[in-house]
Amino acid sequence: MGVRGHLIKEYAGETFNLGEERVMQIVEENASELGMASIQLDLSGCGIIGIDLEVASLIIEDPDVEESTKEIFKKDIEWAKKNNDSWLKYYCF
Repeated sequence: MGVRGHLIKEYAGETFNLGEERVMQIVEENASELGMASIQLDLSGCGIIGIDLEVASLIIEDPDVEESTKEIFKKDIEWAKKNNDSWLKYYCF
């Protein structure tokens, strides 16, 4: 199965699978180099991941990310903009 990330607003289903390597590569690259993502996971892979909307846009534009994942990220970005938030926060469990 695997650990999944869930947008923190109200539970409406999963956004991405932490096993989707390209998504996590983009998040990790931006967490370490630009400080535009925050990863706070325990050893089991559960915890919180925060992603700046610019990083989420990089995920959508990446050709190696699954189309279904891109579509859900698009909806999450729309939700954040509508709510005047510049970050997406996911609880991973």
